Amino acid sequence: MTNKLIGKVYKQRNKENKFPIAKDRLGDDIFGHGINRPYLIFYSDDKVYYLSAKSVSDKNRKNTEDDKGNLILKTDLYGNDKEIAINCSVINVMDRKLFESLYIEDSEWNNVQTSAIIYDNVMQKLYENLNDIQYFEIDSFSDTQTNWKFRDEALKNKKVCEAIIKNYCIYFSKQLSDEITNNMNDLFFKELEYKYKNIVYESQKEERRFTLKL
Repeated sequence: MTNKLIGKVYKQRNKENKFPIAKDRLGDDIFGHGINRPYLIFYSDDKVYYLSAKSVSDKNRKNTEDDKGNLILKTDLYGNDKEIAINCSVINVMDRKLFESLYIEDSEWNNVQTSAIIYDNVMQKLYENLNDIQYFEIDSFSDTQTNWKFRDEALKNKKVCEAIIKNYCIYFSKQLSDEITNNMNDLFFKELEYKYKNIVYESQKEERRFTLKL
């Protein structure tokens, strides 16, 4: 798979694994829509960080609209005329290689780049929810279920996630405003990838320094 995993959406899973890969803010596994459509906000060498997306229907509309953690879009992440909601109150985390193993590599539904405008809207919503975001990280899969890491382990991802979100909304979105407004998606994500790598590197360097002190 590609190195650039920012603002990408995936849908087509391998048949061998259909277990949940996302939770809601109460810590319950999301079944159905959450299994197939993660939206990747950024990545490191060894992890991916993603949100869950779902279709908005008459049946779930009221609950979806009442949940202030949701970003509702009139078109889906593939550009279709279909209303969806992206859950911006929970950041899910998974080992990068494990994530890549779940999805069919050559499927047209996977590794699809969304627009800079959608990404900007998602990040602004995450910033709005910053103090209420929950973090959950997958450890592994057994034959019967998804195995999640303990909460204190998952919370170790909070610092780098907050650094990414804050830097994007305070600095990067303004620096890249022309690219966002003019739909210069390739340039936008290329520039963003470079900026994010520096943040992730500094975060990992600090983590290593802390571990050595222990």
